[in-house]
Amino acid sequence: MKKNIFIKVLLILISSGVYSQEGVKLDKGGWLINMDIGIATLEAENIFKTNAQVFEVFIGKEFLINKKWAIITGVEHSKVKSDYSSLINEQLFLTNNYLSLPVYFQGEYDSSNKLVVYARVGFYASYLYYSKLENVNINTDSSNKNLGLNFGTQVSLGINYKITEDLGLLFGVKSKSDMFNSYSDSKQEFELTNFYALEFGLIFTFLQ
Repeated sequence: MKKNIFIKVLLILISSGVYSQEGVKLDKGGWLINMDIGIATLEAENIFKTNAQVFEVFIGKEFLINKKWAIITGVEHSKVKSDYSSLINEQLFLTNNYLSLPVYFQGEYDSSNKLVVYARVGFYASYLYYSKLENVNINTDSSNKNLGLNFGTQVSLGINYKITEDLGLLFGVKSKSDMFNSYSDSKQEFELTNFYALEFGLIFTFLQ
């Protein structure tokens, strides 16, 4: 069910992007650096489901379709931390590290000369490249690398406060959720859902 919904959303977004670009050349936009701090639900298949803290850093590029619409993509690093108790009451701490490739479609509304309201909707592919599990009771840890891929959708809403013509401050909120994944048969599968975060960063054009 989730996979079918994701595919439909993906097709709609791609179709919208292609339609918007007919006869329109993508112009240069700004560079973005964002940081997200939030909470989420982390589930390990057949093991646990718990709350998690999420820290993300995104570096990306804005490609302008016109004055109101843009496509944004880049690279994002996420660190997801959680803790839980095992069946024998051992306290375990888990840290997952992801590299993601998000693609956003963004719409903007100029509230004033200094303030722009933006809304973004998009999808992402996220690669879980490193997972570390620590057992504080017996002071040991174990790790796994190259576990697999997660695919999902994400939305955000915020404001761009323009300090100068070439520099703006970004403040917003963001939500995302994994829809389906692709893991090796021998690897533990993880799913990140109900992710809600505060988002802040910079957008600048003076390097162009």
